[in-house]
Parts: sequence; structure tokens; C-alpha cells
Amino acid sequence: MTRELSKIRVLYIIGDLAHGGAEKHLVHVLKNLNRTKFEPSVACFRKIGQYLPQVEALNIPVINLGVRKVYNFQGISKILSFSKFVKEQKIDIIHAYLYKANIFGTLVAKNVGIPVIISNRNVNSLMRFREKLIHKKISALADKITAVSDEVKSQDLELGIPADKIITIYNGVEIPNRQLVDIPNKKRELGLNSDDVVIGTVANLAPRKGHKYLLEAAAKIIAVKPSVKFLLIGDGGLKQELLETARNLKLGKNVIFAGHREDVAELLAVMDIFVLPSLGEGMSNALLEAMAAGLPCVATNVGGNPEVVQDGVTGFIVPPKEPDKIAEAVCRLLADKQMALALGMKGKKRVMSKFTVREMVLQMERLYWDCLSHGPDPEVHNGGFLSSSRNVPVPLGDKET
Repeated sequence: MTRELSKIRVLYIIGDLAHGGAEKHLVHVLKNLNRTKFEPSVACFRKIGQYLPQVEALNIPVINLGVRKVYNFQGISKILSFSKFVKEQKIDIIHAYLYKANIFGTLVAKNVGIPVIISNRNVNSLMRFREKLIHKKISALADKITAVSDEVKSQDLELGIPADKIITIYNGVEIPNRQLVDIPNKKRELGLNSDDVVIGTVANLAPRKGHKYLLEAAAKIIAVKPSVKFLLIGDGGLKQELLETARNLKLGKNVIFAGHREDVAELLAVMDIFVLPSLGEGMSNALLEAMAAGLPCVATNVGGNPEVVQDGVTGFIVPPKEPDKIAEAVCRLLADKQMALALGMKGKKRVMSKFTVREMVLQMERLYWDCLSHGPDPEVHNGGFLSSSRNVPVPLGDKET
């Protein structure tokens, strides 16, 4: 069977399928990949995570690698045994997500002799020296590197990675329908009044997400607008420290720690302003989702944030670690509702034109074809394809029961 008449088998390798930006990105890809053209499968270091049922519901094989470390004897042994499996399954392309999976996936692909694509989702300034060095060496072996923002791409270039290896593919999000949300009821569920003005954020409670600076800004904003509420969605190891910070700042009932939630789209609908106070980002899904919901956004000038939020046009960009600047931008939006509405609508239009799931997946499909053919395929590059199908043998591997 010729290449044109057979499906391209893409194996995705990732740590696990727990909640996170890379994992959510992969789920979007798997849900929207053209299955008449591509046959996906997934290999996880650990077959766990909230997204696992969604992937399995798509009838996509998920392999449990059982990998704990990549650098030791067990990791090398797994690379060798899995290389044999990949060859048997006639995988065409490996696409790896995140640092350790990039190492594992690249070594497997090179051992088998197939193209490998690795993802770089974070700015290299967030990497330790050893990680930067290994990332550079692995990148030299990769066929292509996907960067989630031009800022990530520029930092790869600074490491000496050739420009023709790197392609920027922005994250894509789905556009929610705010009208389908019962906002008064959702506010009651959170303990809010129907007329409360809500400023929110969505992020894991981790140091690089900058929640501390949002809380410090909240104290300044509440001094001016005492009734404003702050909604923090997300969980993580910093929770107790942030709760203590909120107590010390005497924020009281003005701040709600909502924890991890599955109804983020509905919670965005109850917000009036979205703030992303990160100290580092590659490309924030949460920021894109907030803009897609029509929210005016205040984001820090890090990573891909300025590529998403156009300062003064679709929101405000402020310096990181400066709560005064966050407070100033939020107070401007609170004082001018018409401006806030206009920024939110322009932000939504920007996401709809540049950051959709459909556009993201189409770019990835084109990349897969180009990696195999070294030239454009009109059907893939035009977003449509009809081919004969063949059944994908379900990988057995070290499957969990």
C-alpha cells in the first residue's frame, strides 16, 4: 500500500495524562486529528490522569511504559525494548511532549530510524543548566521542534538550535458559549452575590504562576473597591502558603480559593476581569480561554503572553512581580466598563482568528506530512483528506489492568 493510500501512524509520548497545559493540548489534538489520514496512539510513563478516560473514549490505544527515570539502567532498557515495539507497530512519527518524554521519544525514534518531533512548551530561562544542555543535544537529534510561542522559539535559537528545525505552533482553544451558563446560579454555588464584581485567575498553585503578587494586588484593589471578589481556580503545593498570605493581607471573604475544577468554562463566565500574574510562561491555555470567553485580561510581560494580549488593544500587559502595576491595570478596567467590554470583545476576536483548536491541529497535520514527504501535500495542507482505512493493532506493551 502506497503512502498516499495508508494512514500515517503517529505515536505521542508524554509523562501522564493528568491536568496540565501539555496534556490538555494533546487531548485537543487527539479529539480533532483527521482520523481518515492519521492513526494516533499514546504512550505514557505512567498511565494515570484525569484526561485518560477521554483519550480511551476516542478508541485510541494508551500504553503504560512504566518509566520512572530516563537516565538510569531501567530507562535505557525501556528505550531498547520499546524501540522494538515501535518497529513492530510500524509507527511513522513519534511526537514527544515535555522534557523527559522528549529525551525518551527522541532516543527511541533514532534507534528505529523514524522522524521525531519534540515539543518545547516553556521558555528556557525556566530550565536548569543541565536541562538546557540536554535539551540542546536532544534538539540536535530531533527532526522538528514545535515551540508554543515565538518567545520560546527565540530562546531555542539562542541555544544555537537551527532555525529550520523550529516551528511555532500556537496553542488553540475552543470558543465557549457564555449564554449557556446560568451565571447567577454559578455565583450562588461559589458563595457570591449576583451583583459581585469578580476578578479571577486559573493556574496551578505553583511559585512560577505568581499568585503571591495577585494577592498583594488584591489588597490594593480592595482598598479602593471593597466589594470586589477574587476567584482563584487551581490547586497545588503552594496552597497553604497562599492561604496564609491571604490571611496576613486580611483579604477575608474577598478571596475564594476554588481548588481544582472541571467546570472552568462556566467559572470564566462569572468573571468580569481575568489576571495572569505568571513569572514565566510558554503559551498559557488559561489566558487564551479567558480571552475566548470575552474577558478583558491583565497578563505579565513574560513568555508568550505579549503575543496573545496586545497591550491596550485586547488587554493590558504589566511587568512581573509588580502588584502595584497589576492593581493599576485592574482598577482602570473597573473604572471604565465600556473600555473593559471593548477590550474583551477584541480579545475574543483575536483568539477566534489566530488561536483556535482547528488551526492548531491543521498546522500539526501539515507538519507530520512534511516530516515524511519533505514537501506539501495539497490535501493535508487544505485541511481535508479521504483515504482507505486500515485497522490499528492495539499496542500491548506493559498495559495496566
